[in-house]
Amino acid sequence: MKRKRNLDDAVVSPGTIRQRVLRDDLVVKHNQHGGHVSPLTDIEETVILIIIQMARIRQCLSPSTGLALVNSLIHGQPLQEDLIKWKTKYSSNTLGTVGQKYWRGFMKRHKHRLVSVRGQKYELDRQNWTTYANFKNMYYHTLEEMINDGVAVALPSPCWMDRYGNVTEESDAFGCRVTHELCHPDLCFVGDEVDGNLNMKGDGHCGGQKFLTAAGTIPYKKSLATEKNSR
Repeated sequence: MKRKRNLDDAVVSPGTIRQRVLRDDLVVKHNQHGGHVSPLTDIEETVILIIIQMARIRQCLSPSTGLALVNSLIHGQPLQEDLIKWKTKYSSNTLGTVGQKYWRGFMKRHKHRLVSVRGQKYELDRQNWTTYANFKNMYYHTLEEMINDGVAVALPSPCWMDRYGNVTEESDAFGCRVTHELCHPDLCFVGDEVDGNLNMKGDGHCGGQKFLTAAGTIPYKKSLATEKNSR
């Protein structure tokens, strides 16, 4: 069999095969890093995409908020029950949450995609960035992201709609012509500023705090450059 499959003696020892047959466990469940496979493996790709997307919109997550994100995704879900069963078998901690040990393993497994480095501030100067071109670019990229995520679809041609979303004539329309339709409005949220922050220009690296971002990129944090008191 070894000659037929061109296998080396060091690949799988006969003793290992015999032990697996006795345990009736012929499927190898260990990953490339060794150790047991976490039951949260299936959601790690989702966590990575969220972290990278948050960094792209310059709302970087810190390692502590990244860990909180993982726990929030599994809270009250069947995956949390799987985690408890897994911990009952392999650990003395049977809580339905993960901690720093899991996070270190997570970052090690995905070190080719994620890094935790000190962030840099960029100046938030309204006089410079409030231009028509910038707003047009912002809306274009926002719509592009919504289409890619399946939240919205582009209409064949712009049309007039009333306040209830029904296609109508221009005389009965509410607002401007509509170019896109929201497929899942429940997945969208709108936010607005509640006041201004104090001038943060020259604050450097945010006190040395580290933020998560894609490998090879720098996590940027917005900073206000005008003198304004917060309320």
